[in-house]
Formats: sequence, structure tokens, C-alpha cells
Amino acid sequence: YVPGSGHIGGDWYDVFPLQSGEVCAVIGDVAGTGLNAAVIMGRMRSALRAYALQASGPGEILDSLGQKMRHFEPQAMATVLCAVFSPSLDQVRVTSAGHLPPLLAVPGQPAAPAEVFPDLPIGVPGPAPRRVSTLTLPPGAVVCLYTDGLVERRDRPLDDGIARLSAALTATDPESACASVMAAMAEYSPREDDIALLVLRRPSGIPSRGSQHQPGRQDRVTGQDPRVRWSGRHAVVTMPEEIDVTNAPGLAGLLTAVAGQSPEVITADLTATGFCDSAGIEVLARTSQLAATRDAEFRLAIGDSPVTRILQLTGLDTVLPLYRDVEHSLAALPAPAISNPDASRAAGPSRRAPG
Repeated sequence: YVPGSGHIGGDWYDVFPLQSGEVCAVIGDVAGTGLNAAVIMGRMRSALRAYALQASGPGEILDSLGQKMRHFEPQAMATVLCAVFSPSLDQVRVTSAGHLPPLLAVPGQPAAPAEVFPDLPIGVPGPAPRRVSTLTLPPGAVVCLYTDGLVERRDRPLDDGIARLSAALTATDPESACASVMAAMAEYSPREDDIALLVLRRPSGIPSRGSQHQPGRQDRVTGQDPRVRWSGRHAVVTMPEEIDVTNAPGLAGLLTAVAGQSPEVITADLTATGFCDSAGIEVLARTSQLAATRDAEFRLAIGDSPVTRILQLTGLDTVLPLYRDVEHSLAALPAPAISNPDASRAAGPSRRAPG
């Protein structure tokens, strides 16, 4: 992102994974400049992420975003392009709300604008549903998303700028591609308007899910950490007396490293913990989610700790197995793996172990 002469604007990009394993990439440009455009942009970005979790594709995402903007901010307008990549990255579904077409660069071929349906911008009433274009991405293919500040000049046709951008784009790694594009467009773009540029590449090979974790130095150090002890594939992590924003990041890193060593069970020993704020609660919740993705179980040995009350108030006591002490946790067999962690809340009452 490069700010324009006003130093603040409404251009943005975003990339995030979806629950389906797909990846959503977005680029947009709110009409206008200054603080008002930036505020609208922030609202649109947050709303789009929420809709992406519920929608089945990019067209539905932008339809929902358009309805929201017409209702709450009817004076706002923006061009937005939403692209949803398949888990294997061999296909991408694209919906354009009045945005400039993405560029596609394939190894051994010159880059060119992709053929996508042009629908109306967000904020402009029009027919629904929005259309979706599907593009095939061979190994090594690069997709380039950009805003108009990169290719527009007052004294040149818009297509000249797109052609210049296409000539600068090659099917290489994203960082090199961005550097080449910005260097080639430096003299062409007046930089009066802000610029957003996003380049995504399908690698020549996607590693299997089982090969993603490669134990490294962090794992070896964690195995020697005095806060961690092992009983077979059961890891017990001694938690500090107080958990707050000052030590929560380090604690999260420790628990993540332990989860990376393929345990069957992780027990967080909170029996000596007297204080836990919202930062600590986030660490516990995130660790539980991480453990579930690795077919492990995350437990809490709680004893008479005052932390019990905050667990009750946040509802975590209904989804995290609570044990009187570490010994009771070690004696309990691992629970069956839950393929959908969100289903654990519906599995019954609190998974509090007897005793």
C-alpha cells in the first residue's frame, strides 16, 4: 500500500483463510479521499470478513456487503474485487463490483487482464445476484489485484496503464513481482491517489497437510523448558501465578510449541494461578482450538483457583475439560477426537471430570 498526496484514503486489500480451506483475497477502493473514506473503508473491510464466513462464494459476499452499505451508508460508493481461491489454489472464483480486472501471469506467457464479469460498484443499485467468473490457475501462475491509482493518468487512456502493468508483471514470487511492478510504474503513476497492490501465486507444488509441521529448534528448546513435563504423549504445562497482557504472548508461544510436538493431551496446570485477565482467556481459548486441529485434547487442572470464576463468566468451563489437579488429568483417558471443534459445545453439559 502506498498513500497518495492526501496521506490517507480508502484503498485496501485483505487476505484471509475460510473455514472451508479456501482463501479469500479482496481489494477495494472507496470513492473519495481523507478520513471519511478511510473510516468507510474500515467498516467495509470488517463487514466483508464477517459475510465471507457465511457466504458460499464471492458473489454472495459482495451482495451482502452491498445491502449493508445501501442501508447504513447510502451515500458511500466503492469498487471491490473479491476472489476465493480453492484449497489447492488451482482455481479462483472472482466477482468484481466495478473494479479493474485482475491480471493473470502464467509461466512462459505474457501477463494479461483476466476475463471477469464487470458488475456495478458497491453502493450503486443493480441486478442481483452478482456474477461469478472462474479462472484456472496452472502451477506457478500469478494473480495481480490493484487499485486505479497504479494505472490511471489524466493524460493517458486507462488501457495504456493496464498494458504497462501487464508488461511489468511476471510469474515469479510475489515479493519480486510487486517490486518489479512498482519500479516499472514509478514514473507512470503520479501518486496523487493512493495505491493498493496485491500479488498471489500458486506454487508449483502444495505440501500435504501431514507434512506441514516440521519440528525445529523451538520444539527442542520446549522439550527442555522447566514449565513443561511429559508423561508419554501427555504434556503438562505449569502456568504462571498471574496471566495478563504482559506475559500472554510468551505463554501462547509456549503452548503453540507444545501443540506442535504431537501430544495426545495438553494439560494447563492453573492450580497455582491466582489471576487471569482477558488476554489469558484468549490464550486458553486459542490453544483449545489449535489442539483440536491437531487431534489433541486441551485440559485445565484448576483446583481452587480463582480463575474458575472467569471461566464460568466466559463460558469456557462448558467447552474445556476441567480437572481438580494434574494427577486426575493424567489418570483420565483422552477424549475421542472431535472433527468439528464448534460441535463440542453441543456435545453435552460441561466436560468437567469427576473429582
